[in-house]
Amino acid sequence: MDLFSTESAYNLSFNTRNLTAAPWVAKAPTPSLTAVGTASGKGFIPETMQAQLAARVSASTIDTISVDSANVKVAIAGGVAR
Repeated sequence: MDLFSTESAYNLSFNTRNLTAAPWVAKAPTPSLTAVGTASGKGFIPETMQAQLAARVSASTIDTISVDSANVKVAIAGGVAR
């Protein structure tokens, strides 16, 4: 992660098992997220950021929704996520 440039850049991978947002967000739904993925790009302001996200999600729940498995790929550029 480049924190010293004018626009922050990042290139990271993640591996979660039963991740919950409750410790960080008091009013978050109760998820249990298990996933492996990557995120890379520049910037955090939606209008100007350039980013790619890929994740392979396995058995997880988000509030009352259960997910058996999912593959997610998102590209963000010019304020649009595709």
